[in-house]
Amino acid sequence: MKFQPEEDRVLILEDAPEAVTQGGIILPTQSQKRTQIGTIIEVGPGKRSEHTGELMPMFYQKGDRVLLSKFAGTAIDIDGVEHWVMRQGDVQGKFHA
Repeated sequence: MKFQPEEDRVLILEDAPEAVTQGGIILPTQSQKRTQIGTIIEVGPGKRSEHTGELMPMFYQKGDRVLLSKFAGTAIDIDGVEHWVMRQGDVQGKFHA
């Protein structure tokens, strides 16, 4: 299934949580913390300026690795995989190689 976000929203696939601690302890699923790091899968076209009506460009692009807000966004299931949809303003920043 294909999903296209609206306006200034982005679709993010969150990284898998760590299943093993640094000490080698295997964590059960319910003990694993949300990573808050993910990859942008799709971006919306951008939001229109309220004053001029011009389309404001998106800051983030497909493939960017980003830091997510802890309590922002909406979780959706696409083909059995959980994704997050949030406004680009709710993304905390992107990682550079």
